[in-house]
Amino acid sequence: MLKFLSSDWCRQFRLIVETDCKLVVDWIFLSVDAPPSFLNLVSELSDMVIKRGFVMRLTPCRCNMEADHLAKAGIG
Repeated sequence: MLKFLSSDWCRQFRLIVETDCKLVVDWIFLSVDAPPSFLNLVSELSDMVIKRGFVMRLTPCRCNMEADHLAKAGIG
């Protein structure tokens, strides 16, 4: 996210963050549920996602594997 924010792209595009971990998505949007050891990091990420209008998407692992397969085959 920091790399994106420091690039020229952040003025023209919106960042889409994809993960296959539902727990992380829940932490970002319900940061009070994050464990205390991760609370500072989760709060910072949550602020970035919400205030900057980033898109946070839960993508099941099987979808990521299919996209990876297509990319490696030169189709995606």
